[in-house]
Amino acid sequence: MGNLIKMQNEFIQKLTKFEQDLLVNLNDSDSKTVLDSDTLVIKLEETKDNAKIIQEAQKEAKITEKSVEESRKI
Repeated sequence: MGNLIKMQNEFIQKLTKFEQDLLVNLNDSDSKTVLDSDTLVIKLEETKDNAKIIQEAQKEAKITEKSVEESRKI
C-alpha cells in the first residue's frame, strides 16, 4: 500500500512538472506566433501524451488499491 501512495505522489509531481514546463514555454513564446512555434507545439503534444499515460496509471493504481483493501477485509 505504501508503494501505491508513493506512485500516486510521483504521478502528481510529474504532472505538476509537465504543467510548469508548458507554462514556462508559453510564457517565453511570442503571443503573435504561439501556434507557429514548433518547439511549443511539440512540448504541448508531449505534455498531453504524458498526462494521458499518467492518468491511466493512476486509474490502475486506484483499482489495485481497492483490490488490496478488499483483500485486507477478508
